[in-house]
Amino acid sequence: MTNFTLYPLAIALLACTAAWPQSSPGTSGLYDLVIATQPDSAVVLLDDSIRGQSPCTLNRVTAGNHTLLLRRKGFYVKRVELVVDSASPKSLSFALLKPASLWIISEPTGAFLRIDGKNEGLTPFSDDKIKPGDYAVSAKLKGYLPIERTISEQSAGRDTVRLVFERPAGYQDSVAKAAVVAKKAVKEHEAIVLVSALFCLAAIALIIVEQAQ
Repeated sequence: MTNFTLYPLAIALLACTAAWPQSSPGTSGLYDLVIATQPDSAVVLLDDSIRGQSPCTLNRVTAGNHTLLLRRKGFYVKRVELVVDSASPKSLSFALLKPASLWIISEPTGAFLRIDGKNEGLTPFSDDKIKPGDYAVSAKLKGYLPIERTISEQSAGRDTVRLVFERPAGYQDSVAKAAVVAKKAVKEHEAIVLVSALFCLAAIALIIVEQAQ
């Protein structure tokens, strides 16, 4: 004999099961992040907590703002500010950078050098641990036109920058005029010396004549 009294209970149970919220990835506010680096084997820190070496998966990361640090010997530390939510990427890859080597020389040497507005002294200049990136270089040398340029340094690169100074327009004319003036002054000086010598000789001759009498 069928127990019809069980039907209302079964129907109610099915209704409750259908209405119960089903779990899905991310609905709990926790996410898995896959972290990769080039090269690999970088220490991965999330919010100052070591989570492994790249490549690795960061499990159950809470939604919100996080700081990711990637450290590998011989490379610059990579710092990334992350915003983790349902729309953010869950697989991330980062390139680690090695220091570059930079050598700056000038012709003539001894130019006043600035890199990104910072005084770097006189050329020649060298730095074997400069961070890869773009830099604004400016150099000045008295009597020459200033030089400004942008240089790009690559990871583990070795770069030599040569700065060749040029004289301003009209410099050759001014040099020629100065040479003419100098030559004229030399001739005038030679004439004065000659006159003085002749005067001395004449005076000596006069003294000799007077003594002979």
